[in-house]
Amino acid sequence: MLSSEIYFSDQLNSCEDVRRWIESLNDDYQDEAPAFEKHNIDGYWLLNHITNDNLQKYGVLRADYRQSILNSIENFKQLSQVKTITLKT
Repeated sequence: MLSSEIYFSDQLNSCEDVRRWIESLNDDYQDEAPAFEKHNIDGYWLLNHITNDNLQKYGVLRADYRQSILNSIENFKQLSQVKTITLKT
């Protein structure tokens, strides 16, 4: 039996929430942040499906920015009130 967790957050719900959160991480991300809204990245997608590869597809071209965003997502999951459900297949 396999299980996987799905993450949800009331703080990161909409695409606009995600854009603002990305902007809050670092002033240097002001140019990258609108791409999250353009690609309809909401909180569910950010917390469960963002990878280095799709960050690059969304226009985050600098590897250090991508790694920082990925680290920030993991920190958010650990430190915020993120809800999870576990799916068993």
